[in-house]
Amino acid sequence: MDLDAQIAETRRRVAEEKEQRERPLPAGVTMVKLNKQVTGLRVGPDGLATLSAPDGQWQPVGRPVGVKRGKVIHSRVRIKLDNGSKLTVRPYLPKEKGLVDAGQRDSLYRGGSSDPNDFIVAIFLMIVLIIVVIPALYLSVRELAGLSPRCKLAAQLKEQIKAAMTPGTS
Repeated sequence: MDLDAQIAETRRRVAEEKEQRERPLPAGVTMVKLNKQVTGLRVGPDGLATLSAPDGQWQPVGRPVGVKRGKVIHSRVRIKLDNGSKLTVRPYLPKEKGLVDAGQRDSLYRGGSSDPNDFIVAIFLMIVLIIVVIPALYLSVRELAGLSPRCKLAAQLKEQIKAAMTPGTS
């Protein structure tokens, strides 16, 4: 297979996956991240069911007895089931993931392949760290501790204004 045929095949496959992703999901189904994996979550009268493979079967997980959102990450949904177990899911936006993606690891957790440019990127990040982050951290701590020249000047100004105030007012 020559290079042009491989490119055409890849483009066809990507277009097909995109078209499948953009199809509407069945009623009551939401694509979620569950245990670092793309999973279909079906909410129905029989309780919750998950789909962890595009061509797999829906696996019942139980009936929800409690549900709440995350305190810090508000896009998390914590579900307590009737059997005492708990699920924490993060829903995907519509058309972001589809049933065709079920079972895949979330791209955030996908390991990358080694790249010859990794060393250059590492050096660049170290330079950015040295030039930007460390001085910003130093200046912020100095400001918060009241040790910056501006803080000292503000303290002097406060004392000058206080001294200039008429006696009996504070």
